Amino acid sequence: MKALGELHSLLASQYHDRAITHARRGAWEHAEADLDRVISIIPEDASAVLTRARIRYHQVRRVSAMAEVDVAKRLGAAAVVVNALRESIIADD
Repeated sequence: MKALGELHSLLASQYHDRAITHARRGAWEHAEADLDRVISIIPEDASAVLTRARIRYHQVRRVSAMAEVDVAKRLGAAAVVVNALRESIIADD
């Protein structure tokens, strides 16, 4: 069972890395799809949820981005990162 958990973790990590690559290229939909995969594999992955919030922020989907920020906070994302993104979303609204 441990090997399966490690495989899931590795797969999620690869999807997360690819999502970041897509985001850097401005391929927001592909980035979000990969993050959806990460979160389906590891629902408690605060980093993936926070990255998805950033993607939605860049897509000007502010309400959805803020909802993701709230989820990331509940999952234990670093407060300083959560607060900075929240402030950016509010400032642009």
